[in-house]
Amino acid sequence: MIQFQNAVAMATDQVDRADDKRIVLSGDIVTMNASRDIIRQGRLCIQGNEIVAVLGPGDQIPADFTDAARVDTKGTIYPGLFDLHNHLPYNMIPLWQVDRPFKNRREWQAVLEYYPAVRAPFGLLNEHPDLDYRRAIVRFTECRNLLGGVTTGHGMGMTKGVTYQGLMRNIEQPETDELPRVKSQTADMKPEDINKMVEWTGEGRPFIYHLSEGIDEHAHERLLDLQQAPGALNRHLVCIHAVGVYSEDFPSLKQIAGIVWSPTSNLLLYGQTCKIEAAKNSGVPIAIGADWSPSGCKNLLGELKVARAVSRHHGTVLNDMELVAGVTCVPATMIGWAHRLGSIGEGKWADLLILEGQVADPYAHLVEARESSIAAVIIDGRIRLGQADGLVIGEPLSSEEVIVGGKRYVLDLAESSGDGVGGMRLDKAINKIDDGLQRLPELEAAATALWGGDDREKKWQFEDEMHEDSFEALFLRDDRMPAKSMRLGPLTSLSEFLCGTGS
Repeated sequence: MIQFQNAVAMATDQVDRADDKRIVLSGDIVTMNASRDIIRQGRLCIQGNEIVAVLGPGDQIPADFTDAARVDTKGTIYPGLFDLHNHLPYNMIPLWQVDRPFKNRREWQAVLEYYPAVRAPFGLLNEHPDLDYRRAIVRFTECRNLLGGVTTGHGMGMTKGVTYQGLMRNIEQPETDELPRVKSQTADMKPEDINKMVEWTGEGRPFIYHLSEGIDEHAHERLLDLQQAPGALNRHLVCIHAVGVYSEDFPSLKQIAGIVWSPTSNLLLYGQTCKIEAAKNSGVPIAIGADWSPSGCKNLLGELKVARAVSRHHGTVLNDMELVAGVTCVPATMIGWAHRLGSIGEGKWADLLILEGQVADPYAHLVEARESSIAAVIIDGRIRLGQADGLVIGEPLSSEEVIVGGKRYVLDLAESSGDGVGGMRLDKAINKIDDGLQRLPELEAAATALWGGDDREKKWQFEDEMHEDSFEALFLRDDRMPAKSMRLGPLTSLSEFLCGTGS
């Protein structure tokens, strides 16, 4: 566990109760509520995992919090960040060195160099009998997002009914009936897929679809499929990419929950991105997603900077407040989670990102933040990441120390339920993945035995929702390129990252 180090405890019996713990956090509060209120020198009264009161500097502390611990963050408090577009199990793969733009997703998945760059590292570690490869990937990729302020994102789709309640909130497995479960599909929808989606959303449940991922007519026709299917364009459908959507088509997307914009990946793979100005002018809500590491940013802090640059190139389509909304309240609303998350208010859950410092423009402050700007990340009222020099302190047996940008942080990696990752530490996860990536040719040479019979033990694996063809079918093709050795990239955008052995 991690505790605030500078908490002034007014009554120890209040502070030590686990489920009913009360604390008052002070700092500049960026609520991201409907009025976009910014409360300078505000205070948050948190009981357990819930925000009980949001106070201005002159407001009276509720009676129940008179004796609560007080923490002056000396920072700026935001809602935790939402990433509705990611493929977490792939985020241990280095950036793919793409040398040309493509017309659609099917085209880049078919080029021969895609196998050694993306399919081989994922497939060989996912199919390997050593389960620790998958455990390491879970640990690494969740910490990568946590170190970018992400508290809610795409989950780890796993086979064989494995459940994992991880460090972040999982939109596909929310672990509570208060939040609707989200389904998603990456591959182009066939008519039967559209029917299943309409049935799901018809029950008021959110669905995320990778729509029109490309710039050719094939990509555009995927929108026509939805336009022609009764009930397909509905207020519970969230569409990622929309690169192949024409400007004149965006008014029809006002019927859906919104789009998720991933400019880095779009520009790298297709040379252009969603027509964001047409989307905004049509009143379509816009969220921002980082996508996966082969063609995207490491986390939302990086994607916000690319989004700002592209927005400014087109005449500042989205200002900094709208960019921050795109990773907080807007995506929370899209998937029906806004009653609990995405903004700061009474009755909301305490998923919070605290940045160092208090500045004149807190929206620009977040857009310009680096991983080392983070003071703390809180999920469900629990500190999962915090700066160890002054703000938080971690218990040596249950936290892990890391250094990012010259600053000491502690991570709380404790798992509360499910099969989990076997208590694997982040430093061991990094070493495990890096070793596997360096030995990919060796793992490939030995992989033939994986398909040598039907009696091999099938332990849990990641669901490969990125591809319609199986890795086994691709592996057995005569024309595939061989796997190549690679190194695990840095966990953050900062070159300096070191893991310690405890706090």
